[in-house]
Amino acid sequence: MAGGGARSYQSGQQQDDDEKEEEAATGGRGVRALVVGNYCHDLIRLHAGREVESLGGSVSYVTNILDALGLQSTVISKVGSDFSYASATESHPPNVVDAAKTTRFYADFTAGSDRVLSVLDSCDPIYPSDIPSDSTDHAIGLAVGVAREILPETLRRMSEVSKLVMVDIQALIRTIDPVDGTVGLRNLSETDFYDFLEEISFLKASTQEAAYLDVEEVRQRTCVIITQGKNGCRVYERHRDFHVPTFPAQEVDPTGAGDSFLAGFSAGLMHGLSVEDAVLVGNYFGSVTVGQIGVPRFNDEHLQRLHELLDKRRKPDICRSSELNCTSGPTHIGSADISKTWVEELNDPNLREERDNRVKNGICIPTQHGSAEQSKSPKRRQLGDFLT
Repeated sequence: MAGGGARSYQSGQQQDDDEKEEEAATGGRGVRALVVGNYCHDLIRLHAGREVESLGGSVSYVTNILDALGLQSTVISKVGSDFSYASATESHPPNVVDAAKTTRFYADFTAGSDRVLSVLDSCDPIYPSDIPSDSTDHAIGLAVGVAREILPETLRRMSEVSKLVMVDIQALIRTIDPVDGTVGLRNLSETDFYDFLEEISFLKASTQEAAYLDVEEVRQRTCVIITQGKNGCRVYERHRDFHVPTFPAQEVDPTGAGDSFLAGFSAGLMHGLSVEDAVLVGNYFGSVTVGQIGVPRFNDEHLQRLHELLDKRRKPDICRSSELNCTSGPTHIGSADISKTWVEELNDPNLREERDNRVKNGICIPTQHGSAEQSKSPKRRQLGDFLT
């Protein structure tokens, strides 16, 4: 919304009926995300002491998921002439700054339960002028800086050209030691970003990062999402908070889990899901990411499992063939906590079999017009159709 600024989530809850109907009708297609943050070179030292190099930067994880789900995005990113992953970023090429080096991180996971992160090289900041002047059609703007490359004035510019703005708090509160490059954190209230939190729709923080903000105060100005690793995440709105469970995962490399969460969450909102269901989608992609090294790849099984989850959220658990008049659509929950039943059924084969036995006489599938039709086996959805 050029000139009008991003709509906060709190005020966005007052969105008029026409806009809601339009979002539901498009199912997320034709909308575009604005993704701002620099690509990086990541050198990762794993728990076993093995070192691997990969494409890094939150933007690489975010666009990977948006692309997989068929969502369009505009990427604003900078790298140096030494950038090693031009072929991997052809669909979203960065701006090359000849006189600069690509941002380079070293992540050491052998020093205890938490990683030790340091910046070896930093590329140039991203300025408001780097965002094209005709960029006014973005449903969501994602501020996913990793090395202080997003300036306060750049974030304000994002709010002018995006209906909603998602921010990873690391883009706001990270510090970089000028001597050895060690990454630290500072209180959000000490930053220049603090004065316009109302222009941020959703602020995501890890449990560690959440210690650097006053959640009770900030939740009055924007919606706060705190990711809690294997414990899922908690969402703090102005007048309520609720927990959303995560999915079991064999952790190999936790790098990018928060980025993948934010991308999945944003994709869910772009497809018209409720905040609760969109968070669940975010948790799912976070769990898939930690099971792989570097930017994750998705196969048919990953997307089929997500389809099963969302299909269950959209229709009654039991619908006999003689009762084919159910018209349930996406659920918008108002309760304080979300049950673990969805996650348990998705991951426990015995529970899935029990559910399948309950519906073996007919499966109720809502149609586009709200009616229902019987099907003996749900149609497998393609990657970009998984949220329709």
